[in-house]
Amino acid sequence: MKVEAKIITYEKDTMKAFGTLTINDCIVIKNIRLVQGKNKKLFISMPRYKTMDQDGHEVWKDIAYAHTVEARKEIEEAVVEAYKFELEKWLNTQETIEVSGVKIVNKDNLKGLATIRVDGVTIKSIKILEGEKGLFVSMPQYKTTDQDGNEVWKDIVYPTNKWQRETITSKVLKMYEQVRKSPHGEDKREGIG
Repeated sequence: MKVEAKIITYEKDTMKAFGTLTINDCIVIKNIRLVQGKNKKLFISMPRYKTMDQDGHEVWKDIAYAHTVEARKEIEEAVVEAYKFELEKWLNTQETIEVSGVKIVNKDNLKGLATIRVDGVTIKSIKILEGEKGLFVSMPQYKTTDQDGNEVWKDIVYPTNKWQRETITSKVLKMYEQVRKSPHGEDKREGIG
């Protein structure tokens, strides 16, 4: 069996990642979850749905599952390997992210704009916003309408995983605080916003 896993890190409580599996280049299974057990061991949770049994109790039913020990082991190894690859990628790239400028704005909940550089690529229009839980960073987006005519925001640039998002957020907010506390409240570097 040929198994390919594509993982998006998530890191919330015991869930570490979710993603898709491609089996033998012919079928894709979505909503695979990588979970850390109480013993700290990683295991996969295949897609399932909640329903009621004949007695009216809530039960979970599998949508797709490995029906042999060998298949489950192969799938689990592919998912864990993809997760470790994403972790290693983050560890090797976090130093390549640098904040090259911050501009204080203070217009409603928009507090500032930032520019970052990632290994020779400049990304502008990163917003520093204030929400109910404090400051957060919003990567560049554009507004459009969906098929029902509702306004929606679409990402233009976004981090590849939660760890990259946290690295960018941490570095941008640290620079924002430095600039905010400086005597003139602005960063003189080029290419801001």
